[in-house]
Amino acid sequence: MPNQKQHEIAVKIGTWINSRINKLEKPFLVLLILGVILNYSEIPQGNIISILSGIILALLYFLCAYAPPAEKDKVTGWAIFVNKLTYMGLSIAVVGEVFRINRIPGNEIMIQIGLFTILLSLLNILVYWIKRKFKEFFNIQFIIRVGIILILGIFLYFQPI
Repeated sequence: MPNQKQHEIAVKIGTWINSRINKLEKPFLVLLILGVILNYSEIPQGNIISILSGIILALLYFLCAYAPPAEKDKVTGWAIFVNKLTYMGLSIAVVGEVFRINRIPGNEIMIQIGLFTILLSLLNILVYWIKRKFKEFFNIQFIIRVGIILILGIFLYFQPI
C-alpha cells in the first residue's frame, strides 16, 4: 500500500503530466500507430516502436489518473471517478494493444477489460455532454483521445494474430 508521501508525489507528477498531456501524447500516439502499420507490414522495427511508444503512452495515461481536477468545487465526485476510470482504462487498453501487436499472451483479456472500461466511461461522458455538465472537464480533446484508443483497440482485437 502506498503511503501518503508516495501518493503526494504521484499527484504532483500526474498534475504536471495532465497539464501537458495534449502535447506529450501526440508523438507517442503517432508512433504507436506507425508501429502497428510497420508490424503488420512485417517490418522488424515495428515491434520496438510499438513497445516503446505504447508503454510510454500507457504510463502517461496512468499518471494522469492521479491528477486532481482544476476546480474541485465545480465537479462532482462521480465525474472525478469517471475521469480516473477512463485514464486507467486507457492505460490498460494501450498495454493490451501493445501485447496484441507483439503477440504476447494475455492480450485479449487486457484489451477486453480496457475497452469495456473505456466504453462504460464514454457512455457516462456522453450523458454528461447531453446534460451539458462539465464540458470543460470532459472536453472534446478528451473525447477524441478516448475515441482513438477505442477504435485502435477494436481494430486490433478483431485482427487475426
